[in-house]
Amino acid sequence: DDRLNEIIDGNGYTAFYLPKGKPELTLRIEGDPVQIAGFRYTPNQKRDATGHITHYALFIDNRKVAEGEFSNIKANPIEQTVRFQAVKGSVIRLVAKHITDNYPQAGIGEFSVITD
Repeated sequence: DDRLNEIIDGNGYTAFYLPKGKPELTLRIEGDPVQIAGFRYTPNQKRDATGHITHYALFIDNRKVAEGEFSNIKANPIEQTVRFQAVKGSVIRLVAKHITDNYPQAGIGEFSVITD
């Protein structure tokens, strides 16, 4: 999906919405596995945007490495940074466990991984 590039274009005002009924994003790193030590999530920055992820789980090669809540993200939709002990892998899966206002799709303005 070409629209997926909107999550890495450096512009939080362009957003990609995950498919209804499948609130997760899977990315594969080409080449050798890398040390992944966290991720950054920026919700859609447009005025009155919906679909902010409030609760998440992150998996590296099908192992859960982080889970939590972006508290107050509806009122303060800024970039969220989550760090964890570095894990070597190549498949990253972000699961939106809860979305603001029970919106049917999760929106991602920007998403990136933090490597060591």
